[in-house]
This record gives sequence, C-alpha cells and structure tokens, in this order.
Amino acid sequence: MATTLTTGVAVSVTPQLVAALGNFAPQLANFGLTFQTGTSANQADRCYVAQRSASTGGDTMDLSGGGLLQPDQSSFSIVELCVMLIINRDASINITVGGGSNAVIVVGNPISPGGFDLIVRKADPAIAVANGSTDNLKVVSASGTPLYDVVLIGRSA
Repeated sequence: MATTLTTGVAVSVTPQLVAALGNFAPQLANFGLTFQTGTSANQADRCYVAQRSASTGGDTMDLSGGGLLQPDQSSFSIVELCVMLIINRDASINITVGGGSNAVIVVGNPISPGGFDLIVRKADPAIAVANGSTDNLKVVSASGTPLYDVVLIGRSA
C-alpha cells in the first residue's frame, strides 16, 4: 500500500529583534511547500521521516533499495527526490550531507549544530535517483554519533 501525501512541509523563520539593530522591523518569513499526490511536477507520492544517527564513517540511506519505510510501513523507493530536509539535532557536532558511493547528492556544506539543510525540487524531473548509480544519501559526522532528523519526499515514477 503506497502512502498518500496529504500534507506539505512547512518551514517558518521568526527573526528576533536585537537591540543593536535599532528600528529594524523584520518581516516574518514563512513558506509552505505543497505537493499533490502523483508523479508529475508539483506532485509526489512517497515520504520518509525518521530520526537517525550519523557517524564518522557515515550513515547511508538507499533511496531505491527498499530498506527505508514510509509512515505506513510500506517501502520507500523513489526515482526522483523532491524534498530533502536534514536537521542536525546535536549541540556541538557538525554533520555533512552527500558523497559516498552512488551518491544522489554531492557533498554539501557542513550543517552546524541545530542547523538544517533543505533542498526542494517541484519541477519534473526533480533530482534523479537511479538504482545502483545515484541512489544513496549519506550523512557524515565530524566526530561522535550525533542525531539528525530526515524528511525525504519523492516520486515513484
């Protein structure tokens, strides 16, 4: 049974005034990402959400191999990646997303403690995921085994 996406990903940023900024009146930044159910532009039909731990050797997720499970416990297997949200939950250790063998994402900038990395592709095609060549997403720790949250939204066709 495939998971039906009925909600989007919402990211909110609420700036706080700092006395040194004087009369600065910030605009609240709030945007929502909405996908209809399907496999074309502005659509997605697969979702993976988890809290995982990284290591210096890396935590590798196979996006087409069936090892990841959706919220309804069905297999998460995609051919296009539409949304990748990685949140570093550690208080002192950087993590880096990407790289490794068969990487779907090239190595990005480190995500600082408490920070996040968000990639969104609503167009069709989104980021290609090909079994055995570009299907692995790796998260590497600078040291230790920090926790991170991951949200992946994609298309099965």
